[in-house]
Amino acid sequence: HLEKFAQSLVESEAKAKSILEAAVDGIIIISSQGVIESFNPAAEKIFGWTAREAIGQKVNILMPQPHRGRHDQYIRSYLTTGLKKIIGIGRETMAQRKDGSTFPIELAVSEVKLADRSIFTGIVRDITDRRQSASALRASEDRFRLLVETMNDGLAVQDALGHIIYVNPRFCEILGYKRHCLIGRLVSELMDFGSRIVFQNELKEQKTGDGDLVELSLEKDDGEKVAVRVSAKALYNSDGEAVGSFLVITDMTQVKRLQRQLVHSQKMEAVGRLAGGIAHDFNNLLMIIHGYTDLALLDLDKKDPMYNYIVQIDQASKRAEALTRQLLAFSRKQVLQPKVLSLHATIPGVEQMLHRLIGENITLKLKLDPNTGLVKADEGQIEQVLFNLAVNARDAMPEGGTLTIATRNVYMDDMYIKMEAEIPPGAYVVITVTDTGIGMDQNTQLQIFEPFFTTKEKGHGTGLGLSTAFGIVKQSGGELTVYSEPGRGACFKIYLPRVDGQERAPSTDTQAMTVECGHETILVVEDEDRLREMIVEALRRCGYTVLEAPDGPAALERYAHGDPVVDLVVTDVMMPKMNGREFAKQFLTQQPHAKILYMSGYTDDIILDDGVLAPGTLFIHKPFTQKELTGMILKILADRDDSGKNPRD
Repeated sequence: HLEKFAQSLVESEAKAKSILEAAVDGIIIISSQGVIESFNPAAEKIFGWTAREAIGQKVNILMPQPHRGRHDQYIRSYLTTGLKKIIGIGRETMAQRKDGSTFPIELAVSEVKLADRSIFTGIVRDITDRRQSASALRASEDRFRLLVETMNDGLAVQDALGHIIYVNPRFCEILGYKRHCLIGRLVSELMDFGSRIVFQNELKEQKTGDGDLVELSLEKDDGEKVAVRVSAKALYNSDGEAVGSFLVITDMTQVKRLQRQLVHSQKMEAVGRLAGGIAHDFNNLLMIIHGYTDLALLDLDKKDPMYNYIVQIDQASKRAEALTRQLLAFSRKQVLQPKVLSLHATIPGVEQMLHRLIGENITLKLKLDPNTGLVKADEGQIEQVLFNLAVNARDAMPEGGTLTIATRNVYMDDMYIKMEAEIPPGAYVVITVTDTGIGMDQNTQLQIFEPFFTTKEKGHGTGLGLSTAFGIVKQSGGELTVYSEPGRGACFKIYLPRVDGQERAPSTDTQAMTVECGHETILVVEDEDRLREMIVEALRRCGYTVLEAPDGPAALERYAHGDPVVDLVVTDVMMPKMNGREFAKQFLTQQPHAKILYMSGYTDDIILDDGVLAPGTLFIHKPFTQKELTGMILKILADRDDSGKNPRD
């Protein structure tokens, strides 16, 4: 029996030694006094100590401070009280190599009680690589999150049933939703029936690898439709089963606008080529008609019945000549004779002609800035532009009204150009032609300068008046724009480059503007998203705290209750849901000390003189430069501070 026991003991020790030497993790056996009794090869590799060096030393040589001192205290406490803190519990901690370097480990400790004492076994795993991998993974996740959260396109992830499980900020921005309002919804709920069918077919094609970009119409939170381009990519698990999909949407609003501008430009170019090609031949034919009608009239007695017929032919040919000139003006093919002009002298020279054109039931007002600069243009063609705009205004005011022609100098900076016209920055003279007529909707404004487009009844216009004016202004190096709303008249603006010296561009130095401006809180209420974002950014660059809202009801819900306190409200006059005047009235009941600055694309003739706003109301006319906006805000807030109170609007 003794031999068998001895043999069994030898075999057991051999097995234990084999395990210790083959183990990947470090295995350290420690006495109850904390002395190392066994140190396997893996432990040697991990800690840099040889077994010969480590055995017999305190185990705390493998620990950095402050763990080293705490370990001795723990051993004494355990031997005295029997309270276990780490035995049987795996945990992560720091260890120290022979060279003094520290590294993370995963440690598990077990206890074996012998007859006269206890021994402890520590199993140590170096988790440096794991920590580095986890850190690299977190860094990768952070980079990916930053990319997704800041990308220009909207991104949504949906599960296999089509429910949204993630959206990035841009997706919310495009559709006007808060993130929590989209999570859990079906993507198809945001589409009309036609778009839903196209989208479902697209997902089926994506699963076969044949999908492509598609254009859909999605519904925003406020019910407005927005055109987007959608790219869908199916997601699969390791078994090849579809578990969801990525959706990337691109807002096509700007692209659609540019496409419309391109089509408009192509139409104008096509008609221009046509007009230029036939102009000379047509004029030759008209000269022949003129010549023979003149000869016929010389030979005929005025009492002859044929005389009146010839007169009608002659008058018709003259009207044809005018039509040809309009076509040439539209096509920018006519020969101009530009010279340096003072509009302050040119416009009054045609005042009497304008009176005759518009009739007695329309009041003509001239508001010409005597400091208006000089322009280089063909005087006759500029007069033609004014005549055409006056006739258009007359037709828009069949019951009478007011036609106002004003001039002023402007310096067009980047903000001004983004709001109004796509021409180079610089010094310009602007002629504003404003009527109080029936106005026009957005679709009409998009086509207003197209040749042969007219809203008049058949036989009551050629559709070339405004397109002719557009062509003349463009050929003169300027720009013609329109702002209008149904029932609110129209405001046409002619921009012509100034030639009497260039103003210096307003400073764009951020630090200078921050010092010049202030720290007050300003609320911007504007329904056009791009314009609102631009104004908000400009004011924030000046150091102001800026709040924003897309319309009156949203602003009242978010900011009218006095938290935060608003010093100044900059609001559009004409907005959906609630106009600016009504919004300001309700807002001031909650924040009576706020000042109100109104803005509109209409001139003050429409907004103030015609009773849309009360006279004396703070008002800035769109478009405006950043310098004009911040200058007015500085004055308004300074007046408030000087007076010690804020007058209600």
